[in-house]
Amino acid sequence: MGRHAAPSHKPPDSVMARRDRLRGLLRAGGDRLKSKLARELPVPESATVSFGEVTGEVPGGISLLAAAAHLDVDLDHFCGGQASCGTCRVQIVRGADKLSSRRGPESMTLGQRADSGDRLACQARVLGDVVVQIPAFFLASGKP
Repeated sequence: MGRHAAPSHKPPDSVMARRDRLRGLLRAGGDRLKSKLARELPVPESATVSFGEVTGEVPGGISLLAAAAHLDVDLDHFCGGQASCGTCRVQIVRGADKLSSRRGPESMTLGQRADSGDRLACQARVLGDVVVQIPAFFLASGKP
């Protein structure tokens, strides 16, 4: 009969190294996003976002969808922020130039509405003060 080593509760070094590498990549991903946004406009520490009668300060660089959540504005979004459903479509009243530029998936989902200045709240990142209108038929609660 052979001897068996007692099971170790510590993961092998290769697993630990992969975990540490993944954590580093996740941290770098946030830095890359900020870097991409900074090429468009500097990312402010905070910005003022208005959704109808609700106005407040939000951290710079977050999506309009995250800003809505931050300000307790109930905005429908069914695809989890993947730019595929269009339920978080908003109209930009003022400050469209203070949002990140539109990318391919957002333009595809918006279709012709992209030309009218509509944005997907899950994709548009706040780079300055913005006034947003949520189309009445998209409001989750019926009120902004």
